[in-house]
Amino acid sequence: MSMPQRPWTRLVRVATATVFSVAGAVALMPSAASAADDPAPGAIVDLPGCTENSMPGGSYTYQGVQLSAPLNVHGGSVGTVNVHNHGIVSAYGDQASLNIYPIYSWDDTGGDSYSATTYGQTMWEGHAALCMNWLDLTNAAGTFHASSQALIVDRSDLQPGDYDVVINVDTVHQPATAYAYIGYSTYRDANTWQQSQDFIAGSGYGGLLDDANTATGAIHRSRESDVLGRYVYRFRNGQRLDTPAPDTTIEAKPADRSSGTGPAFTYDRTGSADHLRFECRLHETGATAGDFATCDDEGTSYDDLADGSYVFEVRAVDTYGGTDASPATATFEVDTTGPVVKLDETPSSLTNDNVPFFTWSSPDADVDDEAYSCHLDRTPSAEPSPWWDCTSGEEITNLGDGDWRFQVKGHDDLGNEGEAVSYDFTIDTDAPVVELTEKPAARGNVTSPAVAWTSADDVDFFECTLDRTDGEGSPWHECASGDELDVTDGDWTFQVRATDVAGNEGEPTSYAFTVDTEKSSVTLTATPKALGNDATPFFGYAADPSTDLDHFMCAVVPVGAQHATPVTCAADGFTSEPLTDGDYHFAVVAVDSAGNESDPASFDFTVDTVAPETTVTSGPAATIGTGAASFGFASSETPATFECRISAATSAAWQPCDGTSKAFTGLTDGTWTFEVRATDAAGNTDATPAARPVKVNLGQPTITAAVSSPTPVSEHGWYRDAVTITYTCNGNGSPLVGACPAPRQVPRAQQGKVVFRAGVTTADGDTASVSTTLFIDKGKPQARIRGFDGRRSYSSMPKPRCKASDPRSGLADCTVSVTKVKRKNGAVFVVVKATATDKAGNVRVVKKQAPFRAA
Repeated sequence: MSMPQRPWTRLVRVATATVFSVAGAVALMPSAASAADDPAPGAIVDLPGCTENSMPGGSYTYQGVQLSAPLNVHGGSVGTVNVHNHGIVSAYGDQASLNIYPIYSWDDTGGDSYSATTYGQTMWEGHAALCMNWLDLTNAAGTFHASSQALIVDRSDLQPGDYDVVINVDTVHQPATAYAYIGYSTYRDANTWQQSQDFIAGSGYGGLLDDANTATGAIHRSRESDVLGRYVYRFRNGQRLDTPAPDTTIEAKPADRSSGTGPAFTYDRTGSADHLRFECRLHETGATAGDFATCDDEGTSYDDLADGSYVFEVRAVDTYGGTDASPATATFEVDTTGPVVKLDETPSSLTNDNVPFFTWSSPDADVDDEAYSCHLDRTPSAEPSPWWDCTSGEEITNLGDGDWRFQVKGHDDLGNEGEAVSYDFTIDTDAPVVELTEKPAARGNVTSPAVAWTSADDVDFFECTLDRTDGEGSPWHECASGDELDVTDGDWTFQVRATDVAGNEGEPTSYAFTVDTEKSSVTLTATPKALGNDATPFFGYAADPSTDLDHFMCAVVPVGAQHATPVTCAADGFTSEPLTDGDYHFAVVAVDSAGNESDPASFDFTVDTVAPETTVTSGPAATIGTGAASFGFASSETPATFECRISAATSAAWQPCDGTSKAFTGLTDGTWTFEVRATDAAGNTDATPAARPVKVNLGQPTITAAVSSPTPVSEHGWYRDAVTITYTCNGNGSPLVGACPAPRQVPRAQQGKVVFRAGVTTADGDTASVSTTLFIDKGKPQARIRGFDGRRSYSSMPKPRCKASDPRSGLADCTVSVTKVKRKNGAVFVVVKATATDKAGNVRVVKKQAPFRAA
C-alpha cells in the first residue's frame, strides 16, 4: 500500500463561522458551550477492547486494521483503515478514501506530534465499532499536547455501508504556533468526483482549540451530542447526513406527586427525517440509568411502582439512525405511604396521674394539625372503644387504675392513612409495701449489718432512717436493699419506705435490734499428753464470765491444714473423733448470746499409735562352746526404752535393758532364745519382739584321717598302688557312741576318683565327720614310636618321635633315645627306645631296632 498524501495539503482554513460550504456540501458546526464557567471533564470513554493492540509513539508509524463491515464512501467500498500514531485515521479502497482527524497538529517550530496508540474492536451504543486512542499526543518540542479517541461505528443495521464517526476529546494544549484539526474528509476518484469534509470551528488556526479558550476550545463544544468534547458524524448511503436528529417532547405525564403506582406517558417528535421508533427508560432519582428500550409510539405505562422519586426519559430515533441527544425528561414521585406520627409528650409508662397528657407531630409536610384520629382503651379490652378525630394536646380525664393503650394516626393530602403509633401506660394509685428479707439478729455483735428488703410493687426508690433509743438517729434518705448499717453497742430501730414509679409513697416498715460487741474468755482445764497414743483425746475448758455463755465451738485439725470446720461442743468437755497418727492443733472458743467469739484457747499434740519395730543387731554364733553370750539391739523409733529376756525350756520374765546391748553368763548346754522389745515415747510397745536363738555346747568331738601307700603320691596327686586310710577320734570330754572307724584298705582294682566318709557321735548328740578324696591310677600309659621302620636299613641316624596317651590320669611325659649297637658278629644296629610316664608315675618302655650301614 502506498503512503497516503500528507493530510494538511488538502486542509482548508476554516473560520469560526458556524456554516461553510465545501464542494456543495453543508457542514453544520456547533456554537461554543454556554456553561463556559464549568469546564468539561472530557469525552473519552474507557471501553473494553480499545487497548487490545498498540503502537509506540516518538516517530511516525501506522498499522492497517480490517473493519468488521465495509464502509460506503460516495458509493465506493472501504474495508481497511490505517491507524497513524500522529492522530490521523486514513482509509482507502475502491477509488474512495476516508480521513478522520481525531486531533492532528503541526507546529512550525515543534513539528508533528506523536503518541503511543492503542486500538481494537469494541461496542458503542449497542453497535460494533473500531476504537482508537491517542492519549498522549505530543510534539518533539513539547509545545503541543492532546488526548483524543475516535470510533468508526458500524450502522449496517440501517443499510449496508452506513456508519458513524465519533470523535471524543479530553485535552488540547495548543500554542499559537501550532495548527490543530478535528474533523474528517472524504473523496472519490476523478471519474466520479465527490468530496466532503468538515472540521470544527478553530481548526487550522493557532491556539483556538486550546482548553483555555472557553469559546472555541474543543472540550467546551460538541456536535450532535450533549457530551462536551464529543463530535458525531453520521454517514448514510455513502454521504454525510446533515439532517438534524429528531427532537422529543412529552405530551402527557403523571402529577409531580401522586399515590398512583401505574404512571402513563404519551410523547411526540419533530424532525425532517422519517420517524423510526421511540426509546424509553425509567429509573429512580439518583440511581444509575439503564439502557433505553423501544417503547410504543402511542405511549407507555408502568405497573406497581414502589414509593419513591423517578425519572422518565424518552427519545425519538429517525430512519437514518439519528437519535435525540437530549431525551425528553419527566420527574415524578409515587407516594402511597401515610404520614408518620411521632409522640412528643407522653405520661410516664407507670404513673399515678389519672388525667394523662399527650402531644404529637408528623415530619411529613403533607399532613395538617387536624388530620389525626385517636383511640384509647384498656389492655386487654373485651369491647374496644371507637376512634375519634383529635388534636395534639387534647385532655383525657378520669381514667382508673390499670393498663391502657393510646393510639394516634395521621392522614395526608393524598388520602394515605399512616400507621398508628401506640403508647402503653399504667395508672397506679396504690402505695407500695416493703417487706424485710434480711436483717440483723435481734441481739447481735455486727456493727455493720446488712439490711435487705423487697417489694411486689414497681418501686422507683427507697428511703431509710436509723434511730437509737437514746436519741441518736438519722433523717430519711435514699437507700438500697443490701446496704450496710453503721451502728455501735446499744438498742436501735431501722425503718424503710418505698416510693413507686407512679409516685406513690408507702408506709414505713420498722425493725428493732440490739448490738453487743463485748466478748468473754476461755481457758483449757484438761488436755491429753503432748505426745501420746490416745486416738480419741479429751479436752476440758471453761468460759469467763459464764453467765452470758451461749455455747462453745471446738475444732481439731492437722497441723498445717488450711481450713478448719469447728463444731458446737458440750460445756462439760470435748472428746475427739478417732484420729489418725499425726500432729494436731486443738482450739476452743466461747460464744455468747450476741454471737461474740472469745479468743481461742489452743493446744498442740501428737497422736502416735504405731509401735516401734525392734531388731537384734548383733549376737553370738548359732552354736557356742561357752556359757557367756552378748546381744545388741535397736528400735525403729528414737527415743525408745527396751525390755529383754533369755529363755531355755520356759519363758523368762521381761526385764529392763539399758542401752542397746545385753550380756548373759552361766548358760548351760542346750538351746536358748534371746528376745527384746522396744517401747516408744508415746508408750507403744512392740507386740512382736525380736528374737535370736543360740545353742550352747560346752564340748565337740573330732575325727581325722591319715592316708598311706607303698608308693608315694605323685606330684600330680595320684596314687598307683594300694592305699590305707587310718582314723583318729576324740570325744573332747564326751564319750563316743561306738568305736572310732576302723582303717580302710583301697584295693588296686579300685581306680579313678574315690571318696571315703567317716563320722563319730558323742553321748550328748554332738557329731563330727571327715571326708577323704583319693585319685588312683594303676595302669601304664600307651606308647608308640613314629618315624622309624625296623624293616629297613639306615645309613644315617634317624630322628624318630614318641606318640603316647593315658585315658585316666593323663600323660605326664614321653621321651625317645637313639643309639648304635654293634653286635658280636660285627653287625651294627640302630636301637630306638620310647619311654612314656603318666601323672600317677606309671611307666611304659617301647624298643625297636634296624640295621645300620655306613654310606
